[in-house]
This record gives sequence, C-alpha cells and structure tokens, in this order.
Amino acid sequence: MSEMPEWAKNFNAQKRSDKLMQTPWNTLLPISQYTESEADKQDYEVNLPLESEPTFPHQIKNYAALPISPYGNTLTKEFALAALKNERLGQGVVTDFLCISFSSPDYIGHSFGTHAIEIQDCYLRLDRDIAEILTTLDQTLGKDNYLTFLTADHGVADIPAFLQKHKIPAGVVEGAKQSNYVQQALAAALGEGKWVLASMNNQLYLNQDLMDEKKVSLSQVTEIAKKTLLTGDSPLYQIFDFQHFNEVVLPDYYRNLINGIYNPKRSGNIMMIYEPAWFIGNKKGTTHGAMWNYDTHVPLLWYGWKIPHGETVERTHISDIAPTLAVLLKILEPNGCVEGAFKALKGENKLTELNVAESIKEIRRALVAADVNYKISKEFTDKIKDKAMGSENVLKAVKPGELMVKIVFDELVELMGGQSVGINLKGSPSVILIAGLQGSGKTTFSGKLAFYLKTKRAKKPLLVACDVYRPAAIDQLSVLSEQIGVSIYKEIENKNPVEIAQHAVAEAKSKGYDVVIVDTAGRLAVDEDMMAEIANIKNAIQPTETLFVVDSMTGQDAINTATTFHERINYDGVVLTKLDGDTRGGAALSIKYSVGKPIKFVSMGEKMDTLDVFYPDRMAQRILGMGDIVSLVEKAQEQFDDAEAKRIEKKIRRNQFDFNDFLSQINQIKKMGDLKSI
Repeated sequence: MSEMPEWAKNFNAQKRSDKLMQTPWNTLLPISQYTESEADKQDYEVNLPLESEPTFPHQIKNYAALPISPYGNTLTKEFALAALKNERLGQGVVTDFLCISFSSPDYIGHSFGTHAIEIQDCYLRLDRDIAEILTTLDQTLGKDNYLTFLTADHGVADIPAFLQKHKIPAGVVEGAKQSNYVQQALAAALGEGKWVLASMNNQLYLNQDLMDEKKVSLSQVTEIAKKTLLTGDSPLYQIFDFQHFNEVVLPDYYRNLINGIYNPKRSGNIMMIYEPAWFIGNKKGTTHGAMWNYDTHVPLLWYGWKIPHGETVERTHISDIAPTLAVLLKILEPNGCVEGAFKALKGENKLTELNVAESIKEIRRALVAADVNYKISKEFTDKIKDKAMGSENVLKAVKPGELMVKIVFDELVELMGGQSVGINLKGSPSVILIAGLQGSGKTTFSGKLAFYLKTKRAKKPLLVACDVYRPAAIDQLSVLSEQIGVSIYKEIENKNPVEIAQHAVAEAKSKGYDVVIVDTAGRLAVDEDMMAEIANIKNAIQPTETLFVVDSMTGQDAINTATTFHERINYDGVVLTKLDGDTRGGAALSIKYSVGKPIKFVSMGEKMDTLDVFYPDRMAQRILGMGDIVSLVEKAQEQFDDAEAKRIEKKIRRNQFDFNDFLSQINQIKKMGDLKSI
C-alpha cells in the first residue's frame, strides 16, 4: 500500500484531534465517587505538557498531551469503527484480523501511577469505548460471528514515592551512576580505558575489543561489577553475564522470562536485576520492564466465537495467544511461536474444538512416547477427536478433562481387544508353540507359562527344548524346569527341532502330560531359513496355540516383526515381555492394531511367578501413565497371609509388636517384587 485508503484520508480530514483538544479533561463521574484512587494532585505525579500542576481539569494544550488523556483512546476507537465499516471487516469469506491498541492507559500510568484518579477515569471511559465497539460488532456481524481477546503487553510498578509513603520498600536508581561506578571499578582494577560502552534496559554493553586487548574474561568483569554494586544495602537483586546465566540462582519462572528476552545480536553482556519496586527512572511517575509479578501479571479476556464461559487461575502467557488463534482457525502456527494453545480455554459442561485439539496433541505425544507407532497414534487420535466432538458425550456432571480421559481410556481398551482372551488348552495334550525374535525372552516365558499352568490351572505341563542353536539354551530351560518342578523333554545330540518337537508330543501322550510347551530358537524376521523352520515345526505338530513373544522395549519396530511373523505362522496371540523396564507398553497397542491378534500374557522380571494374563483396561491405564492399581492389589492379595495378619493385629493391640514382626512384614512386601515393577 503506497498511500492510505480514501476513507482514512477522509477521517484525518475531520481533524478529530483538534476538536478533542478543545475539551478539557475532567472526570467522567463526580470526583467524590473515585474512592479507589488517591486524592487528586500528588507531588510524585508528572504534569501534562505545558501544564503547571497535575490536577483536574487537565488542559490538552498540544498534540503531545493528547495520548496522555482518554482522548487518545477515543481517537483510536473512532478510527477502529471507521475501519470496520469501510473495510467491511468480518463480512467476507476470509477471516479478518483487527488489532486495536488503546495506549492511553500506558501514557497516563507512566505519568500518574496506578492509584491516581486519572488512571481510574481513563479505565471508566475505556470501558465505554470497548462497549461501543462490541455493540457495533454485535449489530453488524452477530454475537457468535466474531472473536475478541483483550490483554496488555506489560503491567506497571507503583510509583516508588507512593509505596514509601505507605512504608513499603521502594526507590529509583540513576542508571548513569550505576554504569559509572562499574566503569570506575573496572578502570581501577584492570587499567584505563572505556570498559562500559553503554547502559540500556538494565544491561551493560562492554568493550569487547578492550577486553581482548587486555586479555580480560567476561567472568572477571562480572565479578568486579558484582563487588561494586551488589552490596548489602544495594537495591540490586542479582547481577550476571549471559554466558554464565545457567549458573545463576533464580526461580524457574523468572529464569524463563529472562531467557525469552535474550538476543545474542542485541542484548548486553551483563544484566542487572533490581529488587521489587526499584527501577531506573525519575523520582516522579513510574515505569515497567521488570520480571516481577506486578509487571508480568496482566489481564487476558476472551469473548465470542468458540469461547465457552469459564475462568482459570493457571499461569498463562501472552505468547499463547497466537497459537490459540491458529488452533481455532485451523491454520499453521506462526513460525516464531514458542508456546502452545491455552489449556484454560475449556467449557464447564462440554468439550470444545479448542480444548479437544490441544488434548489430542498431548495424547498423540504421550502415545508416541509410550512406543505406539506414529501412524497408529494419529489414526487413533483422529477417532478420539470425532467421538469427543459428538454431542452425545456432553455430560453435565463431568468436567471436560475428565470426559476426555474417559473417551481416550475407553478407546484404548476397545482397540486392545476390550477384554482378556484366555489361552487355548483344548486337545490331549494341548500343544503350545513359542516363537519370537532372538533375545525376546521366549525361554524365560516358557518356564513362566509352565509354572502358571501348573499352579493356577492345575495342569501337568511338559517343557520341550527345541532351541538347538543358542549356546546353553537347553541348559537354561533345564534349570528353569528344575526350579519350578516341571518335566523337560530334550534331545542333546539331535539338531533337528522339527523331529524333537514331534518326539516330545509323542512322549507327552504316552506319559500323560496334558500340556506341551515347545520353546524354539530366536530368529530374525529377515532370516528366511529360520522363518521356514518355525513354519515347518508348526506344520509338523499342529499346535492348539501359537504364541509370538515380543520384547516390549523393542519400541515401534515391534509392529514390523509382529507383522512378518504373523504372515509366516499365523500365530494365535502375543506375549509382551520385559514390562518391568521403562516402557509403558505402547507396543501392545501397535501390535493389536496392526495384526489384529490378541495379547494374551504380559511378563515382567526374571522370577517365575511374574506372569500375568493381559487385561486391556489395565494396559490402557499404563499407557496413559495412570498406573495399574488392580494388578497391584492382586499382587498384594497373592502375598497376603490372613493368619499372619491376624496374629500381627493381636500383637499390635497388646502393644507387643517387635522388630521380628516388623521384619516379617517387610519380607512380605519384598515378595511382591521391586518397587519399580510395582
């Protein structure tokens, strides 16, 4: 645009500024009603340009005085209304964005402070200005067809003299003196020269060329500055150089604020942070620019299109506004975004598009972190989004966050089968073939399964050693069989696993074993010979159940191996091992989603009793990081000795509980396993 549009030229031609300046600024209401303010005319207030004293009525004598009055807001409002009308904003097919900066509160605040009648009067008038704009929008567009947010880019400090009058520590620092003190100290300690080139925004800009010439480090200069300025009665809170910022002791919130303002191309070398209510400035009026709450805590109001009723006390940031608008408009976030959409914009009784979109993003991250395949997590979260936005999910007694958790949980459970699927033990004997990758824990699982069937299903299992390749594989299974009191079939000299498996089934039939568990060698999915071998074993013994064992820590690659094995041997179920590690079990979801086979067992730890039937609802809790309380209770019940508990209770009642009893209870807890697995 090379020149202003015609309507803007016409607006300027009206010379509204001149007309507004002809009216003295008096209070909107009788001055006696301004009970939230200090009395008019304080010594620490700044006069308007060409005024002799800071008191009502104020005379607007030149253009410089106009923005330091409510008339600056009036002029802004009138121009905004002209833009709405002449540009027909909000009436086209493309979203329009109108930014209105009411800056008079800033100018008036600087001159008169936060407790002046002038600032209170400014806001009373501004309230009416904003109301006029909203009324116009309601009339031209309709209440649900525009979105408004109201905020400020900073807060403000009280005038130090006002605080001092009320016995609150505060003061003004002369910035030139501070930098001069540092300059003199550096010259005395390091030699003559202009060490400090400039002081701006509480930062010292040092002479890097002089430092290089005299071989002086930034740390040396910073220490001298600290010793000079950071004394016992100093108004300074902290001094540091940006090279060593991570070593400075600061609360995390303030540290993040300072990180946000640092720019290696423009920032100084050393930063000075003053105590609350202290700043570089003049004795009259006030300013802003500190990290303290009075400068960073500002209002933020949202109103209109897609905004539900509500409020929040959670800390939010002005930098959240742009990504929030992007989510609402379904567009890409601006390149410079450093925050996310507001978590607080959520309805009391319903899920909105905004909070669903934000939750979906978090859920997707959580699923990927839990080793769920990204493509699967995306398809899954798309289903959740569709379900969440359905009107049937609006429950007045449930908060949106709780409702979202329930939807995700239910979908996860359904995706993983809905309910546990038992092992198929039909046949006489029933034959179970164990297959999987190298190192996935097949042999250990075989022992655990035999122990489970013996102790919980009253079966007489026979373990079969068909891993003829891995050194000590047969020995390992022999040790496990002896440990759990289960028979093992092995042929030490025979290197044909197909024959061994066939002989074992015949042995089981002749000796009355009702379950045969065939432990096979680990194999890579890309090893064609080994994959053919496991297929031959299955064809030879015709198992009633084929289980694919997968290490849950395999991560997202689990889906590839599970698919390849399924194509070759069409297994009946999956076993997840090593769930006592850091993984949350996302591989379970990926495998069930991709191959459609149920997960039947989960295994954790090396002990033979650490095998559990797979329950989709419990795994869903684990994937979502909610914990699996049901399994914990069951584990506790397994170790619970009712008679021992009653004995201990009697001793406690009689005040006879001793260290031996305490040791007994500790041992019972230890039987549940280590804390990590619990």
